[in-house]
Amino acid sequence: MDIERDAYNKAGELLSLSLNEWAKTLVVSSSLHPVWVEVLGDPLLRRLLLRFIFCRAAHSLFKATNHKAEFLPTCMPPLPESVDAGSMLSQSCVMRVASFFGAASQFSFAELTTWPDADTEGAVVKEPVHVTAGDSDMTRSSTSSF
Repeated sequence: MDIERDAYNKAGELLSLSLNEWAKTLVVSSSLHPVWVEVLGDPLLRRLLLRFIFCRAAHSLFKATNHKAEFLPTCMPPLPESVDAGSMLSQSCVMRVASFFGAASQFSFAELTTWPDADTEGAVVKEPVHVTAGDSDMTRSSTSSF
């Protein structure tokens, strides 16, 4: 699939918004296991954890594998329920990215799922992004802190 550079940048920004929301939720969680506190302190491990949360939510909400345990990744110790695939935050974040790609109908969202407070229309990359083979991120923008 060939994707335009602007669409690629926009998708990266939407993903960054979601990752930032999950990170903020983890940081303020009173039930966060000490292991995850340590993981959040390391930039690489934090990025891997946040992407795991996104992938787990997407797999869980995808209609073909909807909540089937054999398809869902798990982690130990468990993450707080606030970032679980069934949480409103996770559903909203997956909905944001899926809607951008016109794939929202492929996911099972709760009827009450709404858009997060972040303005997705204003979520544009503020500087040119040059992706090289060595980059592990989709984009780097001035709004990404996680």
